[in-house]
Formats: sequence, C-alpha cells, structure tokens
Amino acid sequence: VRPGLVLRTDSLIALPEEGRAALRALDVRTVVDLRDEGEIRAHGADVLPDGDTRLVHLELLGLHPGPPAADVDVTALVEASLPESPDDAARDVYRMLVRDDVPRAAWGRLLRLLADDDTGTALVHCAAGKDRTGVFAWLLLSVLGVEEDAIEADYLASNGAYADVLPRELEPLLAILGDLEKVRPFAIVDASYLAAARAEVEATAGGLAAYVR
Repeated sequence: VRPGLVLRTDSLIALPEEGRAALRALDVRTVVDLRDEGEIRAHGADVLPDGDTRLVHLELLGLHPGPPAADVDVTALVEASLPESPDDAARDVYRMLVRDDVPRAAWGRLLRLLADDDTGTALVHCAAGKDRTGVFAWLLLSVLGVEEDAIEADYLASNGAYADVLPRELEPLLAILGDLEKVRPFAIVDASYLAAARAEVEATAGGLAAYVR
C-alpha cells in the first residue's frame, strides 16, 4: 500500500499555521469531514490548508441536530439509550457504524471519492479521529489487503495520539452523565470495538467483500 495518500486526523478546527503548512507540504487536496452539522456548529468549521482545498462533508450519525427542547430531560434520554455496560455502549456504536443505512451509504461514497484521481491526497477526520474515522480506516485498509494486525496497531495508536483532543470532545457527554466511568469507554479505543464492527459486517453482509460491493 502506497503511504501518504489518505491521512487520518482529528478535526481541523484549531489547525495552526504550521499545521496548514505541513498539510500543504503533503499536498492535501481534499478534506473529508465526518462530523454532524450540529457538531460543526458547536465546535467550529475546519481550518483548511489553503483556498484550493476541497471540503467534503459526509454525515454519519445524525445525533447532534441542535439543542433539545427546554422540557426534555437530556440526562434521562442518554442514560436510557445506553446499555448496562459502558463498554457495550461503545461496541454498539461501532456496530451501528457498519450496519445502519446512513453510514453505509457514506462509506460507499467515501470509497468512490478516494478512488477518483481528481481527489488527490485526502485527509479524513471526525471529531477525535478515532471512532468514525477509525472504522473507515479499517474498511479502507482491509479492502487494500493490509494485514489485520497492522490495521489494529494503527487503530490502537489513537490511544496515545489524541490525549489532548479527547477532553474537549467528551466534555458535553461528561456534563450529561456526570460519571467518568460511563464516559471512559468513549475516551479510548479498544481492539474489542473494532472486533464488534468486523463481526457485524460478517453477520449482516457475509464478509467484507460483499459489504463493499
């Protein structure tokens, strides 16, 4: 696999000039933002390397449409939607990311986009660059025939790479749940999360080859 054609990062909302210069040096021509519109409104739009960079927005979750109504108990809604185990909640997110129609359509569009020569070097990100982007990196590298051990090692590297990003991204969830243990699984990546996505693809499509057709 030729390196340097697809990059995985966290969001570019705080990209400094030296970061922009680094992306220009890598000839990044397309940025793909996997965040929802509500996330973009809440945290900010990407700072692009230059005015010629193409920005593509592919929404996956639809979980951030805007502020809730004043009479809605957000804490109760979130807690009711979570499984008893916080780790199961994280695994459920990964299953959803390969099972539900919206993300599946987005993955197909993204794979076609990257196969287009006009796309050039692409940078793909979500908020922290570890879950939505991590699932896509697994799909892409698997399609390209990269060994699972190498894919998993790249995925698990997120645990050290994004330590300064996660507090910002998880603050809203911590404010709702008020319990660090309930939030902890969303602050890390774990091999079992990716295994849950892989098993879901096997169960629903019969394997990766059929899934990406």
